[in-house]
Amino acid sequence: APADVFASADKANMQKAITAGLVTGTPKVFAKNRLVLIVPVANSANVTSLKDLSKPSLKIVVGGPTVPAGKYALQILDKLGASAAYGASYESAVKKNIASQEDNVKAVVQKVQLGEADAGFVYLTDVTAAVSSKVKMITIPDDFNVIAQYPVALTKNAAQAADAQMFIDYLLSSQGQVILTKYRFISIVSNIGGQDQ
Repeated sequence: APADVFASADKANMQKAITAGLVTGTPKVFAKNRLVLIVPVANSANVTSLKDLSKPSLKIVVGGPTVPAGKYALQILDKLGASAAYGASYESAVKKNIASQEDNVKAVVQKVQLGEADAGFVYLTDVTAAVSSKVKMITIPDDFNVIAQYPVALTKNAAQAADAQMFIDYLLSSQGQVILTKYRFISIVSNIGGQDQ
């Protein structure tokens, strides 16, 4: 589809756009994000920590292998598996419990909030006000988490290039960063929300 700005939830997809010659200039990271584990508010499977994900017959839902959040979830499981506190048997048990891999993170949220899954890996920003009463969040420690970086760039054939560049500049500005942190993104500016990574 024609667009003036391309923003991605990972650097890999931005690199594909660069390689294909679809964007101009140097992409800039405008926000960061982290993954959390969510469980239904009823939590009938009694998942209260990451260790519980290895329980037999648990239903875990993640993003698919081409979805950035899905890739990040697998990276987290790899880090946990490499840790003495969890180990390789934990990692393989958790991966056996992956019941579905969704095309997007919204589908992961929906399955968990409807109780169709016992747990799911999503971005912190996906636990919106509309969802927060239907799920519980379990924090993933920074040692095991993956900090997603969101790059943005002007498209090569932008019909509204000047306006698009103004939008990108606004995203990168302190005013834009305040709005992004309001919606739980991690700011790229160290003095906003104290969340610089």
